[in-house]
Amino acid sequence: MCGVETWPGLSRRTLRDERGFTVVELLVAMLIIAGGVIALLGVTDSSRRLTSNSERKEAAVHVAEQEIERIQARDYDSIALTASPSHNADTASPDNHVTSGSPARYRWNQVSGATGTEPFALDAVRGVDPTATTWSDGRLSGKLHRYVTWVDDAACGLLCPSAGDYKRITVAATIDGEGGPDKPILVSSLTSDPDTGPTEGVSDGINNVLQAPDTQCLEGGVWGQCAGSALGDVTTWFAYDTPATSSDTRQNIAGDHTTHPTVAALSALTCNLLIITTGCPKPDLLGETPAPVAGDVLPTLFDYSSEVAGSYLGGRVLQRDVGCSGTPSADNSKSHMWTTPPLDAAKQLTGAGGLTVYSQTLNGASAGATLCVRFYDVPPSLLNLIASPPTAIGTTSYTLGSWPTSTAPVSFNFDFAAANVTVPAGHRIGMRVWPANTSGADIALVYDHPSYLTSIQLNSQ
Repeated sequence: MCGVETWPGLSRRTLRDERGFTVVELLVAMLIIAGGVIALLGVTDSSRRLTSNSERKEAAVHVAEQEIERIQARDYDSIALTASPSHNADTASPDNHVTSGSPARYRWNQVSGATGTEPFALDAVRGVDPTATTWSDGRLSGKLHRYVTWVDDAACGLLCPSAGDYKRITVAATIDGEGGPDKPILVSSLTSDPDTGPTEGVSDGINNVLQAPDTQCLEGGVWGQCAGSALGDVTTWFAYDTPATSSDTRQNIAGDHTTHPTVAALSALTCNLLIITTGCPKPDLLGETPAPVAGDVLPTLFDYSSEVAGSYLGGRVLQRDVGCSGTPSADNSKSHMWTTPPLDAAKQLTGAGGLTVYSQTLNGASAGATLCVRFYDVPPSLLNLIASPPTAIGTTSYTLGSWPTSTAPVSFNFDFAAANVTVPAGHRIGMRVWPANTSGADIALVYDHPSYLTSIQLNSQ
């Protein structure tokens, strides 16, 4: 009888236990693998769609920027539209933001809640056709819509052109097909007239607003082209961080210091009507020479009001005070005064002037401000201006709806007196400045540095 051969120690039971996967186990494994593959494909497809959407936006931005550059290359007068676009009731159309009124306007800021609109800049002969055109980069295609509008800068005031201060070019790019952004891609740029900058009014980087031919004059209550150039001589004085003394010579700034007492006594004990005058206020000096550059190196910027919170390098803080028609407070933190050296001869001032101040809002706050400027006939002696106060000869002011948030020049011309004013020989011309109480923030005034030449110009006969 033949037997079944086995390996030593290997039983029949052991052989029966060495079996493979059952059909059920294989099906479960296949389902798990299939689920993983499906999830992976979903992630890959989502990533592909995101990449495609980003690529479409990038392509649309590129063609819109190219179109803006093409329009900006034109002469400024021809940066306009030949006609106003028509309103489109379809909210998906870029022309939906064109008003249907007469004249038509454009709402360039399409953020939810924004309501401001701007009038179209039009030139029927030299302008750009507003009709939408097709664009294509070989892979994608769409439409380009062009809008050119006038921008009225509220901070510019009456001295800017009445038609508009500058122009805004906006290009809206749409993309054909699915998979792209739902809304048009908007690209916008501002452009200004290159011929409206000051000519013959800037010398060595110093603004001379009286000599600039584009300066506007207020005649009969109406701003317009000046009837003639400024009469007489224009003298420019620069604001120093040096107390006016008998020598009347600018001194180099040695370091940070507390606010100079230019308008108020340090105390009644050190400034009285009798003998003691050591604590009396003394204006800083106005000189006809700008702050020098030491060799090829600019001098260090120092703090002129180191005791005031939010003090500023290169100048001092001026806190808000009374309105420009009022009497400024006897408070050195709220106003600052300068005087010229004693005049060699009597000077007959016409009442016209110009001022360039380097300034910013304190801590860069976004706010409007009004700068008050008052002029004085200052007596020869500065020993005690409390006992022998200066005589006010005129006041002017300047308001900006948005005062600079970083140090920048603020230049304006003015009339501080309705008739000629004579300051006698030996006397001084004084200037006091302060921010009005209607200002939205305190300001920093920067001066006596080659990069920040705050200066006053007065016209005399």
